[in-house]
Amino acid sequence: NAPLQVAMEASPDGRVAYLARAVRSATQWQVSLDVIDLVTGAVTDTVELISFQQSDRSVVLTVEPPNLRVAPDGRHVLLIAGTERLTSMGPVSSTRHAWMIDAAGSTLGRAEKVDDIADASSNVSAGPCAWVTFASPSVIAKGCRYQTEAGSSFEIRRFDLAGRTLEPIVV
Repeated sequence: NAPLQVAMEASPDGRVAYLARAVRSATQWQVSLDVIDLVTGAVTDTVELISFQQSDRSVVLTVEPPNLRVAPDGRHVLLIAGTERLTSMGPVSSTRHAWMIDAAGSTLGRAEKVDDIADASSNVSAGPCAWVTFASPSVIAKGCRYQTEAGSSFEIRRFDLAGRTLEPIVV
């Protein structure tokens, strides 16, 4: 078993906080999101985003701390979480998932997987995509550093709420 990894962020109106939890236990990985009423301290809603046994007999070595962002209008929550696994067939592999969760005050709505946001560094020359934020209520921005023969560059990748890639901005 490993320690619980958490991330917390308040809603724009300050009435609730969102608590993302990620934990591993041998071959199992669990990710969930709670809504906490900041006046009463009560958990008002929970959504289990993922809870499964690895079917490939891999062992979950680590669970990354979740990355949690709340849209400026408070209507959406983005949660990114990942694991490193040791497979019986060879090297350590990393898996990352992202979810866009509808939020309405103290309740959570539909949770859609938007894994393209989690895997934004699919280019072999890409370095880590170090940060993610809402650029507006409907656009997510993720910063990635690249190393090329000419040097390094920084790219801001943008996504809509469904996780579809928008035009990147090279800085």
